[in-house]
Amino acid sequence: MRKERTKSKQRDVYTVWLTDDEVEQLRRSAVFRRDDIIIQLGAFVGLRAFEIPQVCPKHIHQLDDGDHYCLRIPRGKDTDTGKGKPRGAYLPVDVERDLYQFTRYEDSSVGSAGII
Repeated sequence: MRKERTKSKQRDVYTVWLTDDEVEQLRRSAVFRRDDIIIQLGAFVGLRAFEIPQVCPKHIHQLDDGDHYCLRIPRGKDTDTGKGKPRGAYLPVDVERDLYQFTRYEDSSVGSAGII
């Protein structure tokens, strides 16, 4: 693991990078499927902590080639106004499948609200 102090005005704020092995170890330690989804959204999709709760099924889009997916985040990081602006993120097929299975089998109440 590599960590680096950010330029934030808050103390003890770091950016952290995990190796592939560390990500897999973290995933294996997840007790619930939801926890694994959260880890995947951060590690493989690159979502920030405040973006993850925004994820819901309507934000997942299959690309025109039929083989790839993207995820639309309604309020991503916005350094201009600080209000958040929509952004797209590449969604690996494995993560899309896990999200689909989670929403279909684990939590039938998921609708337009966030998955997390």
